[in-house]
This record gives sequence, structure tokens and C-alpha cells, in this order.
Amino acid sequence: IPNAMLESQTPERLDLLPSVSRWRLKSVVGQLIASAGVGIVGYEVYTYFSFVLPALAAHGICVQIAITTVKTILLVNWMYYYWKTIFSEPGLPQHHGEAEAESVALGASVPKRCEKCGLTKLPRTHHCSTCNRCVLQMDHHCVFANNCIGAANVKPFRWLVLYNILGSGSILLINGWQLVRHWHGLWSQRTPACLVVSCLFAFGLFGDMVMVGCFQLYLFTTGQSTIEVYKQLFGNDEAGFGCNKMQCNILLSYLDRVFERMCGRLPFFCEVFQDSAAMGDVGALEAKDK
Repeated sequence: IPNAMLESQTPERLDLLPSVSRWRLKSVVGQLIASAGVGIVGYEVYTYFSFVLPALAAHGICVQIAITTVKTILLVNWMYYYWKTIFSEPGLPQHHGEAEAESVALGASVPKRCEKCGLTKLPRTHHCSTCNRCVLQMDHHCVFANNCIGAANVKPFRWLVLYNILGSGSILLINGWQLVRHWHGLWSQRTPACLVVSCLFAFGLFGDMVMVGCFQLYLFTTGQSTIEVYKQLFGNDEAGFGCNKMQCNILLSYLDRVFERMCGRLPFFCEVFQDSAAMGDVGALEAKDK
């Protein structure tokens, strides 16, 4: 940044520059992760049309048409809800100045103001350290969609989770069936490598989405949000509820109990994630202290 620009900045603005830089970095990482998710789905589509569909010819054209129709419906719905989750506005609170003027005109109490972004702090509104703003009825920041999940897009997100479960489950069922039929050993050149990779991707996604789906069902039936569950376990996050610490710590709290009993400590990869999550919030805490 040129010196003239630095001199023109107020002290408050200078304090926010490191936070803005981290936000831009997280945004780029989120875009890469979202693009990787689309790439994996593209690979699954390629595997189906290049290998699975021709292999289904042995069972008749009716089987080919039926399975292709079901998979197309699942894919179209997945694309629609993934698009809605990524590009829908999660819920932007009103600017505090406008809300204050309306409250004074109506003779009502003035709502709270977020010290980090200047937006109105309504009940169940939280500041996302990743998006660097407040979100109405924020549930969590979804790193796979590179967007917050809030009041306006929580329904598309839950539909997306459902179609992820159905889609990955259908891949495991159909591609796994073909993999068993063409299995000649893991290292055999006669075993289709594309089916092995496809089933591994589908297995990982299916297991992850089933856990997310069960957790979202629990939140829906109890009327809670991910942040509220997080606060019950760990208390308030003064740095803002972003994708770094909140999601890692909810998972690590359960992994800690399991591995503590098994081997007395967390596994190495969990310690790395925990340290990384803690480091990601240091800058925001320093900015708050100033």
C-alpha cells in the first residue's frame, strides 16, 4: 500500500486492514473449495457416461433409461440448490443508522449496533469473521459454498444436503455394483480405476453429508442453530463466528473424547487443525483489544 494512502487512513481503518486481508484470503480459499466440489461432481458425471452407462447396456435399454433419468433429476436439483446456496443473500441486517432513525420515529427502543461492521444487531444475528459482516439468524459459514448460511438461504442449504445424500448414495449403489462386477484386484489393470476413484469420492461425501444431515435435522427439530450449539459447548466467540474455529471445535470436542480414551491424546491431524483455527482468530482478537 503506498505511503500516501496509509497516511490518509484513520487509525481505526488501519486496525482493520489485517482483518480485511485475512477475509480476502479466506474468500479465495472458499472459492477454490467450492470449485473443487463442482469438479468432483463433474468427474462423477464423466465416469457415469464414459463407463457405467455403456456397462448397463448388458441389462437392457430400459434399465439404462431409468437409471439415467433418476440421476439426471438428482443432478439438476443438486445444481439448482448448490447455485442457490452459493449466490443467495444469507440475510443482511439493516444499517444501524437507518434502523436507529426508524426506531426514533416510531418511539421504539434503538437496536444494538455491531462494533465490527456497523450493521444492526438483531436477536440471533451474528458477525461472521470470514465474510466480515453480520448475518440474520446465522447458522454457520459453509466453506464448501463460500457463503454464510442464514435466514434467507438455510432452506436451499438443507435441500442441498438432502440431494448430496441421495446423489452420493446413488453413485455408491450403481457404481459400486459395476465395480464389483468388474473387480479383478486393487492393483490389476483390468479393474476400472475411474470406478475406484468415483466410489471413494462418493463414500467420503455420503458419510460426511449423512452426519451433516442428521445434525441439521437435530437443529430443525430443536429450533437451534449451529452457533447456538457452539456457544453451549465453548461460549461466545469474540472474534466473530467464521469457518475457522466454530466448525473445527464442534468436531474436535467429540474426537477429543474418543481419542482421549483410546490413546490419551488427539491425533496429529486434529492438533494441526486446532492450532490453525486458534491462529486464525488471533488477529481479530488483537484488533478488538486495540
